[in-house]
Amino acid sequence: MCKQQGFSLLETLIALLVVSIALAAMLHGMGVIVQTQTALNEQARAQQVVWQQWLAVRMIGNTEEKTTVTQAGQDWSVLTKFSDTGYPDTRQVTIRVQPSDDKQARSVQLSALVVSE
Repeated sequence: MCKQQGFSLLETLIALLVVSIALAAMLHGMGVIVQTQTALNEQARAQQVVWQQWLAVRMIGNTEEKTTVTQAGQDWSVLTKFSDTGYPDTRQVTIRVQPSDDKQARSVQLSALVVSE
């Protein structure tokens, strides 16, 4: 009888296949994590721009406009729109922000009521 020493070629190939599949799955997962993190960072920056525009509306007043704001080295398209609510001295403001260079990107929107004194 011959004693077997080490692994056969078939066993080694199967082990390599299993490790390759696991590594491919891990790389794909890391790619998804990076894409998600990038999208969340962009959304957070857009929310900061929306908040700054809301503060400007509260301080300056009714400034309905479409403008471009630069923050963190990126240009943002900002649309501020007012609409009547039907209540005296009360209007609704909607502020929409999205990256200027990417019209397909998801926009961030804030809607609030503005009461005139």
